[in-house]
Amino acid sequence: RGKPLFFIASKDIDYKKLSKLGEHLPFTILSEGRNEMEVLPSVNPKEVGNSILRVNGDNSDVEKWNSLPPITKTETFIKPNPEANVLMNYSFGNNSMNEPLIISRTLGNKRGIFVLGYGLHKWKLRGYAQELAKGKDVVDLYAQFMDNSVRWLSIDNNFDAFVLRTNKRTYTEGEEVEFIAQLYDDSYLPVDEAKIAVIVK
Repeated sequence: RGKPLFFIASKDIDYKKLSKLGEHLPFTILSEGRNEMEVLPSVNPKEVGNSILRVNGDNSDVEKWNSLPPITKTETFIKPNPEANVLMNYSFGNNSMNEPLIISRTLGNKRGIFVLGYGLHKWKLRGYAQELAKGKDVVDLYAQFMDNSVRWLSIDNNFDAFVLRTNKRTYTEGEEVEFIAQLYDDSYLPVDEAKIAVIVK
């Protein structure tokens, strides 16, 4: 019914039963396994600027995400649908896998985020809290991910990403016309570094 969907996998999910909800999922299941493995998140280079992964809005964001502690997933392999955005892949041991860990999807008026691993609390306990206990100034990436996800999921896809208006409706001859413009990203946050040019005829 157009409601946003936030999905986090678990050890006990039966993917054969989950496939009955196939039209709401941005992936198809290739194989299902019950064995667990610890995987490290790795940001997809194509999604570096994605608002779901934004922390400071610069290149250091990728380093922060890629330095997170591992989470758990089962040996289940999926194939993303064409409309899916793979935000993160994962590495296992010393091997970098080209397999999705976190996927987002916008299809019509539906938005969804799908986390194919579990134990995200480790990002807070073994990542943020552990570094905080050492007296370091660190970002709570677990909270950041949840906040960014909720914001992104709550946006109506019909919002105007680009707004241009004048400061008044009517002007007298010779009066200066002032234009006000704003560009928003897909989480409806202003893009401060945007450069906008207006040509008036």
